[in-house]
Amino acid sequence: MDNYVCKIATLDEMNTKWDCEIAHAKDDKNNWIIWKRENIERFKKGFIIPYYGLLNGKIICECTAAIDSSVVQNSI
Repeated sequence: MDNYVCKIATLDEMNTKWDCEIAHAKDDKNNWIIWKRENIERFKKGFIIPYYGLLNGKIICECTAAIDSSVVQNSI
């Protein structure tokens, strides 16, 4: 797997990933637009750290670390 990289996403990569999600959404695209805005805002505030897996330069997977409990659904 010489062409695979796991890394913290850049803002540009996040925009690329979310724009792809929005373009391929089968349901209401407005929800995806909201999720994009919220995730980028959380990233900028340091509440999350998104990790992307890239194969041959293409994003193939994502894992996001929630640093602040306020962004975790149903967190007490």
